[in-house]
Amino acid sequence: MELDLYFERFINMYRKNPPDFDIDFSWRDRDDVIRYIFERFPNAA
Repeated sequence: MELDLYFERFINMYRKNPPDFDIDFSWRDRDDVIRYIFERFPNAA
């Protein structure tokens, strides 16, 4: 992973559902983050 994050705690061979995680952004940056995601991944939705 680009940022060398620790994802092993989310991946468990005994887990039946895919993992979920939360990401929080400042309300000031929210619109910019959403705009970036839609521009970067235009066909994902």
